[in-house]
Amino acid sequence: MSGSVASHWLFGDIEAFARAPHLFPWRNAEQGGGLGSFRVLRRRVLTTCDPKMAQHVFSTRRDIWRRAAQARTLGIVIGDGLLATEGPLWKTRHAMIQPLLRRGEMAALAPVVQRAAARRLDDWEAAR
Repeated sequence: MSGSVASHWLFGDIEAFARAPHLFPWRNAEQGGGLGSFRVLRRRVLTTCDPKMAQHVFSTRRDIWRRAAQARTLGIVIGDGLLATEGPLWKTRHAMIQPLLRRGEMAALAPVVQRAAARRLDDWEAAR
């Protein structure tokens, strides 16, 4: 796994991450051959740009991977949906949304998501 060469002794890679939050995790993982690692304060963050690794973490073996504390406490802001839950509650929520995640449904949604993501990336690039 890769790490930043110029990592700050206390803050880690937070400055590089803040400069390009939309690119830094991806580039970090690419440099590590698909799996990367960087540090924010005392926290080690793992990143991947490999679809098979992502499937392993989020689907195949989600039982052994815990979400970061920030993701678990996200429920305070967004409620107890898929992004903020784990275990049996996540399984129930996932079963409810699964029909919407089928290939045909996702294909219809893809252009909308692509346009929204492109606008956000343009905004981030303009702010750099």
